[in-house]
Amino acid sequence: MRKHAGHRPQIAAVSGKALLVSLVLAALIPGTVRAQSTPVAPVELDVVLPLTGAAGFAGQDEKRAMEAFELNVNAHGGIAGRPLQIIYHDDQTNARVDVQLMTEIMTRKPAVVVGPAISGLCSAVGPLMANTGPVDYCISPSISPAKGSFVFSNGPQQSDLIATQIRYFRDRGITKIAAITSTDGTGQDADRALDAEFANADNQRAGVQLIDREHFAPTDISVSAQLARIKQSGAGALIAWTSGTPLGTILRGARDSGLDIPIGTSPSNMTHAQMAQYATILPKELFFSGAPYPVGIG
Repeated sequence: MRKHAGHRPQIAAVSGKALLVSLVLAALIPGTVRAQSTPVAPVELDVVLPLTGAAGFAGQDEKRAMEAFELNVNAHGGIAGRPLQIIYHDDQTNARVDVQLMTEIMTRKPAVVVGPAISGLCSAVGPLMANTGPVDYCISPSISPAKGSFVFSNGPQQSDLIATQIRYFRDRGITKIAAITSTDGTGQDADRALDAEFANADNQRAGVQLIDREHFAPTDISVSAQLARIKQSGAGALIAWTSGTPLGTILRGARDSGLDIPIGTSPSNMTHAQMAQYATILPKELFFSGAPYPVGIG
């Protein structure tokens, strides 16, 4: 569990998701080879990221990691003597755009595509290649590809991330928990995970309750009413599950309503640029559940 306390961000400088994608891709690359003396065609890799829109913070962070990866590969001879060339596609954090982009990419019959980076976006394009390929590495842990599918996800599933947060709050003696989730694919998946986890026998024996559940659209500019209800509920902690700029809407609403309780959120928000921009509205305790591989803490 990663914790941010106060108004001084202490977050990984490089997104853990992007780092994991780099490691996955690195595993596919043969050992260092001698550079060719004559020009050769590059190995093209299509990468679909939310470079703009609500998840732009994460997308830009992932792009920087991919750029560093590309430089490193090419500095060591490329792939079988051919330079790696990453082609970036901006899905604008929009599922409709993702489907259009992936449909166009598939006409060129690539072997591998990386992205999208958000669960709802991955779910939108997954059916396009589930049975026929290409291999698609979704940079999100939230999807559950079917057995035999060409679609892969990275990291622990969103249900496990949410379960970790609930158990952490339970171990702190907090039994009354509220949740606010976005109405997009990410939030819908989170709602299913919340239902399953609060029905868990261990949580029920410990008296852990989902005392209030609120929703909001990612395009909403205020969640004051929802945060006011959460404050009145007497919740001891809040799970705010969304990705990108909508988290800022929640944090601003919590500050304005005087809601002063620990808040847990998705590790997709664990980017330095995002936390730096939210420095004036960060709660005293903000937690991310995720794998321990992010680096550059400090």
